Amino acid sequence: MQGGAVVKHILAGIFSIFLFHSLFAQDGEVIGSVEFKEGLVQVGRPTRVLMEITHPEDMVVIFPDSAKDFFPWEVASTEVFPTRTNAGISVDAKFYYIRTFELDSIQYVELPFYYVLGQDTLTRYTNPDSIEFDPVIEAMSDTLTLKPHLGLTYVADPPDYMLIFLVSVFIFILLLVAAVLGYKPIMRKVRVWRLTREWEKVKKAMGDTQGKVSQQEIFIQELNSAWKKYLDQDRKIALRSLTSTEIEQVLFELDDLEPNDKVVLNEATKSMDMVLYAGLSFEQQKMQQLFDQIFGIMEKEFNRRKGAVSA
Repeated sequence: MQGGAVVKHILAGIFSIFLFHSLFAQDGEVIGSVEFKEGLVQVGRPTRVLMEITHPEDMVVIFPDSAKDFFPWEVASTEVFPTRTNAGISVDAKFYYIRTFELDSIQYVELPFYYVLGQDTLTRYTNPDSIEFDPVIEAMSDTLTLKPHLGLTYVADPPDYMLIFLVSVFIFILLLVAAVLGYKPIMRKVRVWRLTREWEKVKKAMGDTQGKVSQQEIFIQELNSAWKKYLDQDRKIALRSLTSTEIEQVLFELDDLEPNDKVVLNEATKSMDMVLYAGLSFEQQKMQQLFDQIFGIMEKEFNRRKGAVSA
């Protein structure tokens, strides 16, 4: 009974809006509008937005359906209602269930729609509508409490300049010998050794992270931090400072990653947002599977770098 009442309520609302448009729309005019049906939006959780197009009865109109029409929103599902016509004026209505991974306090939506006029397909835009972002978890205060420290402070000895000089001379001699014996082969081995040593440290850190899989917030943060730091060591693309939506765009522009790996990393970023900002939780088995996939991606990147250095 409750489900039927809800459907009747929705249809009654759509019919009322249809009558409004029928009374005020001008002949031949195409009008599009969008309206959020909830007061707040949370990260990763779909929210309803109603889109309506008022148009002459004999005109063909087309709703948006591609991802680029909704950016930075994502469409989770849709619900279409039958066309209503009165006195030559039709109203088409459609519910979009959309979700966001942006963190702006106020978020907006404005959608394009299309209609056929003669031999041409024309584009128009709806009015913009806004909705307030609900962070779920309140921001923590960054005010620190000052505490006096009365213990003795260690003061390091001044630098031993003679030792520094001798070490510098020794290093210079080593480099000179390396250049004589074959600079490139030696440096190739040095780079491989550095890559291997770095990878061993990364593996140890990942092992520590894996042990925290039951502590989901800590686990997902450390996991995302690890792969972003390893794949962007020089900070050329600033992975650790981008939002989920921006990371998705950057990942699909990286030629070194396979398409499936990009999808996994994008899923990890969005999962972190849903855990930290929406308060969601995932099954431990899913988190373990995500860890294994990301570790495999990082291991492939290590082997790729090692092969490039060794070539």
